[in-house]
Amino acid sequence: MKSQKFVPEGCLVHPDTYWANVMKGFDFSCPYGDAEEFNFSKLEGVELKAIYVDTFHYDRVYMLGANNKLYVLLHIQECCEDVYLGDIVGDVKDLLNTPILMAEETIIDLEPDEYNESATATFYKLATIKGFVDIRFNGSSNGYYSQKAECFVYDLNKYGSGKDI
Repeated sequence: MKSQKFVPEGCLVHPDTYWANVMKGFDFSCPYGDAEEFNFSKLEGVELKAIYVDTFHYDRVYMLGANNKLYVLLHIQECCEDVYLGDIVGDVKDLLNTPILMAEETIIDLEPDEYNESATATFYKLATIKGFVDIRFNGSSNGYYSQKAECFVYDLNKYGSGKDI
């Protein structure tokens, strides 16, 4: 899967510059300091103005809300688990500039390989009036560690980031 960057329509800056401005000053390697964990379903009603699917450095999905909050799906490595962005089905552009009508998380057990005790697929389903998008994270572990992505929200107003975007 290739990294994808989507910025607001009519934005005249390069996607890398846009996202660099959105994310300046945040330490995404350990988000607990600047972010709050949130229930994925709370994205219902939020209007997204930009999305960045990063598969180059980390498997993360960044979603910038019109409310100037940055929503992030990511997995924080603990020890003996492997979690990665498996697939995105649907056109993520359908999520932009219209309220999210459905946001749900579904976890399905998979058959583990010979090296792991547990395997799962976690689907993050989003829908707007324009269409549906399913974001799938695959995970495997010895059964003790989390095998899904965590959901975090950063309030960009609180930290002074994103004001010049």
